[in-house]
Amino acid sequence: MKLSDVWFTAISETDDNQMVVISGRDDINAFVDSGKFKERVEIYWK
Repeated sequence: MKLSDVWFTAISETDDNQMVVISGRDDINAFVDSGKFKERVEIYWK
């Protein structure tokens, strides 16, 4: 397995209209499927 160098960036905003920039690595399915990394972080708000 090798981590790709493919990243994504998205722009969102908080409930009080402050800008938030979100960045993360893409193409990590092999790592997720391997079970080697047992924890995953998902961040969201309503």
